[in-house]
Amino acid sequence: MHFIQTLHLIILSWYSLFSKNTKEKEFFKSLKQLLGFAPKNLELYHIATTHSSTNHDVGFNNERLELLGDSVFSIIITDFLYHKYPYKNEGELTEVRAKLVSRSMLNNLSIKLGLPALVHANLNASVLKSSSTPGNTLEALVGAIYLDRGIKKACRFIEQKILRVLVDLEVIEQTITNFKSIIINHAQKNRESIEFRVMKEDDEGIRKIFEIALFLQGQQIGSGSGPSKKKAEQAAAHEACLYLSLVEV
Repeated sequence: MHFIQTLHLIILSWYSLFSKNTKEKEFFKSLKQLLGFAPKNLELYHIATTHSSTNHDVGFNNERLELLGDSVFSIIITDFLYHKYPYKNEGELTEVRAKLVSRSMLNNLSIKLGLPALVHANLNASVLKSSSTPGNTLEALVGAIYLDRGIKKACRFIEQKILRVLVDLEVIEQTITNFKSIIINHAQKNRESIEFRVMKEDDEGIRKIFEIALFLQGQQIGSGSGPSKKKAEQAAAHEACLYLSLVEV
């Protein structure tokens, strides 16, 4: 009887180990296909795909990796745009980057990559996809790649798997928000006075730089600069829209 119980425990242990190894192999295979290269430290990717609803321990959910990945994603996107558009000014590059790193864009990209299928969360499928979890997981994944394989592999993943496949930059450029129209419509709707005031005009070599402040009901709520009044007004309007929560960051 004792022999049978021992044998039973051995079989259960073997089955548990075999099942775990199978899951690890499947996870590795899924990651390799997703990333385009083989991951080394699988534990980082397990953490990157673990939502805080499953594990509240700060070292075992993806919140810290999400913070890191947010910064890594932003710098890679900025570097990519800087080299792709050598003739765009700071304001124009900022507008395109803002679209690419917006929460809605990150969520859509994550879903297209199939990331929600890898997420461990105590959330049903519909809530998972409709929340910010997919985008947060994408940022955490980028953070894991950075720690596991370095900045070059993170760049490769973002450029080859996202920017060159899932993103149409021409369409994004065409949908850049007209912040000036938004703030003017807001002012008209609420019957508030609005003024774009030139605060400074500098000559910097071959071009001018305008600094414009936006006043709503006599209170300054935004400012911006640019090589033309139009672009400076857009920058000031953007800041004002953020201040009034009329658009997302």
